[in-house]
Amino acid sequence: MIVALGRMNWHAKLKRDLSRIDQSLRRTSKESRVALSKLELMVLVLEDRRFLGHVGVDILSVAREVIKLAAGRKYGGASTIDMQFVRTVTGYRAHTLKRKLYEALLAILIQFRYGKIDILESYLACAYFGSGLSGAEMAAQKVFGKAANELSLTEAAFVSAMLAHPRPSNAPLVWECRIRARAAYAMEVYMSRKLRLRRQSRSPLIVRPSENRVNIL
Repeated sequence: MIVALGRMNWHAKLKRDLSRIDQSLRRTSKESRVALSKLELMVLVLEDRRFLGHVGVDILSVAREVIKLAAGRKYGGASTIDMQFVRTVTGYRAHTLKRKLYEALLAILIQFRYGKIDILESYLACAYFGSGLSGAEMAAQKVFGKAANELSLTEAAFVSAMLAHPRPSNAPLVWECRIRARAAYAMEVYMSRKLRLRRQSRSPLIVRPSENRVNIL
């Protein structure tokens, strides 16, 4: 009886959380496109470089963190953008293995109903960028006084860095130095990958010079 009740409660919780995620995804304006904005590209560079290729959980990252844990080294960082989105919408913050596994389950399930661009857009619409800054649009306006889709690559890298280091209310110099360092790292990764792919003559992400988009080829 107790087991059956527990299963019912778990099923009800799963259904409720999937409904909340569904509502969040549906609220985000969608457009049919085959390109990433510069901000979206920088977010992938910093947060989840295999985002377009995995199914909500990055097995390679998980394996890497397990090896770190077994070796007694500092671990963390296996969360995908899909998992971060689920965490933001549901509000679950407990640092437990049970919560992490549940988060991974939800991240996988939403792949069957929505595309990767839908998930990325919805995540950036509600992600926490700092004190009073919910969503990329608010962050871009606060820091650079312009819309998110008007940011340059360097500006997009700066805003993307705020996901790991949210902007405090008083924005001290130490915070800005940390953000600039992470933004510089994002640009370094982007440029090195871009040059390497050019040498191989098969770049999957190419910035169009005439617009603020990046093709997904």
